Amino acid sequence: MSKLNEDVLFVIFKELKHDKKSLYSCLFVNKTWCETVVPILWENPGQYHGYNSSMSKLFKSIILHLSEESRDTLGIDNSITETYKRPLFNYIDCWKYLDISFIENLIFGRRIIKNSSTSVIKNEILKLFINKNRNTKFIHLFIQDKYKKYYDYQLHHISGAEHCFSNLESFYCQGDVDQNVMKGLAKICKSIKKFRFEYVSCCADISGIIKLIEVQKRLNDVDFTDDYYNNGLNTNKSFYKSLEESLIRHAETVHYLRMDWKPITRLLSYLPNLLSLEFNITHTKCWDELDYLNDLLLPNLKILKTHIILS
Repeated sequence: MSKLNEDVLFVIFKELKHDKKSLYSCLFVNKTWCETVVPILWENPGQYHGYNSSMSKLFKSIILHLSEESRDTLGIDNSITETYKRPLFNYIDCWKYLDISFIENLIFGRRIIKNSSTSVIKNEILKLFINKNRNTKFIHLFIQDKYKKYYDYQLHHISGAEHCFSNLESFYCQGDVDQNVMKGLAKICKSIKKFRFEYVSCCADISGIIKLIEVQKRLNDVDFTDDYYNNGLNTNKSFYKSLEESLIRHAETVHYLRMDWKPITRLLSYLPNLLSLEFNITHTKCWDELDYLNDLLLPNLKILKTHIILS
């Protein structure tokens, strides 16, 4: 049997990226297979780690990538460096999905760091992930407001942020995130294709979100979701209106759209290239005054989903 080159192997292994067991077994075939599989296994470790024991092992692997000076600064127990050797691969460079909440969960409660505050640890870990010497760039970023009151995540100010986030393809934010961070990312990220914004009604301000949407060049898939109990009933209609108007700028490129509220504007009439449209509106009164949908022309639409049957 002739040998498969690395490019062909990579394409094959990418099809198995959600099959951890199969990919793991490929690590032991030979050196080429191992070197090809490792970047795929490590591009999104969060999808494989859900238990405390595995999270602890993953955190130790990350710590081993820190310089000796950083480990000393953090007061990391020397037993970890005595027990484990420095990794053969730079796993951090393979990491392409940056989920801030996952990083927080990794850090929380790890006893191998004795003398440093959680905020100091967090900053050191983020600098390990975000720096100008990183060989690969992130393609996905997830930010939520869960930790906003505890830590100041000014990601765009970290040295190397422009390099690391310049090729971002997917962005997911949840709740009342820092709008200054969104505005900072808007200066860096122009290639986002998939944009998901959850819990719109929980926000006090969305000016940064609007800016980030407006500057994208290839926005294709948009998902605006809201709190189930407020679904479609937000009294601050200006937020909905601003989000809809920001999408009109992308009329030619948006193919997939999900909204959890009744459109305030005639947004849909500006999106003739829509392939999929989903309304997740649970309150029947929100369907009032949608008569214009009867005359709406969406020639390319293939999928229409609603949670209420329209008569």
